[in-house]
Amino acid sequence: MLTYKRNSILQSSSHIIVCPVSSDGILSNKLTQKILQQNLPINLKSWQHLDFSKGNYHNLRTANRKTICLFPTKKNHTDNDSYDYIVAGLKAYHDSMKDFEAIYNAPLNVSFPQLGLDSEDWEDMEIIYEQYLDDLDQQVFVHINKGDKKL
Repeated sequence: MLTYKRNSILQSSSHIIVCPVSSDGILSNKLTQKILQQNLPINLKSWQHLDFSKGNYHNLRTANRKTICLFPTKKNHTDNDSYDYIVAGLKAYHDSMKDFEAIYNAPLNVSFPQLGLDSEDWEDMEIIYEQYLDDLDQQVFVHINKGDKKL
């Protein structure tokens, strides 16, 4: 089930927090830095060896039993979010969660930030979210920027 929320993803109590990153491993997004600092009080260089190519996300477990999903949204940190990266990542997330649900039959909830608005129209992103996340057997929250008038 997909639900849109107007609060900060930093306040989320979800089991999984999606954290946008770039493929080059540089944390240019302030939201990403805050999510990681809040949930992973570790040396951030420890994950920079991971392969963040298109559609290749990684999960990190935290001390507070949350999972941080490092989700590539663009190739270089100086680029705008890429439609292709976001779609590939959402498809990969969807497929892996369907497998997880089938194996463990465990209810989960996940929080996604508002992705893609640097380069994509919100109506297009909303359709993509619904296409890949709405049929999951978990509660999916998409945290919308409070000041965004598009919703």
